[in-house]
Amino acid sequence: QLSSIAFPNISTGIYRFPKEKAAPIAIQAVSEFLSQNEFPETVIFVCYDAASHQLYAQLLESHKN
Repeated sequence: QLSSIAFPNISTGIYRFPKEKAAPIAIQAVSEFLSQNEFPETVIFVCYDAASHQLYAQLLESHKN
């Protein structure tokens, strides 16, 4: 019954997993989980650079619609 959880976008830095692939996978997995579970109430995607932040912001905005 967590109230919040944070997911960093790890492996997209020195391990070079493409951010453009990682972000949609993370958002989809979290969305699916939240659609079937009451908790956590808040999910935070932790972005370590401006490019990641912009990518997540765009994807999350389009995901709301």
